[in-house]
Amino acid sequence: TPGAKGDPRVLKFDKTGKFITSWGGKGKEPGKFEVAHGMAIDAKGLLWVTDRENQRIQIFDDKGTFVREVKVAGLPCALDIGKDAIFMVNGFAGQVVKMDLQGNVLAVTGKAGNGVGEFGEAHFIAVSPKGDLWVADSVNRAVQKFVKK
Repeated sequence: TPGAKGDPRVLKFDKTGKFITSWGGKGKEPGKFEVAHGMAIDAKGLLWVTDRENQRIQIFDDKGTFVREVKVAGLPCALDIGKDAIFMVNGFAGQVVKMDLQGNVLAVTGKAGNGVGEFGEAHFIAVSPKGDLWVADSVNRAVQKFVKK
């Protein structure tokens, strides 16, 4: 949340739960975060982290080395990376954003509100194997499902 205290970091553990490394810390420069909020790993093994208040997604290799960033107009909360597209939810803008695998915006739907297809805060997204989108709204305390036509 805005004004939150703390030291936002990514922590990496092995499959047994043993700590390996961490990176990040509070800041605006590459590799730092204001609010490290959501993460997903792409098919190349790169870690995508939504850096919400810095309005960007930061991408890292498996050792935590900064690779690049994708700027976002809004507050990116969470993302789901599939084999053909990335779906991201854009916080208080109430948007579901479809991107290509490089992070370029392909389509946007949704808006702020409390009706169908509207969100108080689009906070989390998951994509089913069939391609259905599930979007959690933390303000309206609801989950909406979107199906492929």
